Amino acid sequence: MVRSSFGILFHALSADLQAWQDEPKILAAELLYILIVFVEDDATMHLQAMIITMIKACSNALIEKKLSILNCFQ
Repeated sequence: MVRSSFGILFHALSADLQAWQDEPKILAAELLYILIVFVEDDATMHLQAMIITMIKACSNALIEKKLSILNCFQ
């Protein structure tokens, strides 16, 4: 069920990762990390969008926020 809904969930989390508030960014990054653990190889279909989202999210975040965002992409 998570695998079939990953695209929809990712786009919603992508919006939160690009938000101006820090708390939604951190929560979205943590949830995205958990989702990637569940879908594993199926997440590669969305890799280009994930990289673009990661770059946009990190460009506006403070250093400690960047670490939580980057942690989900390791």
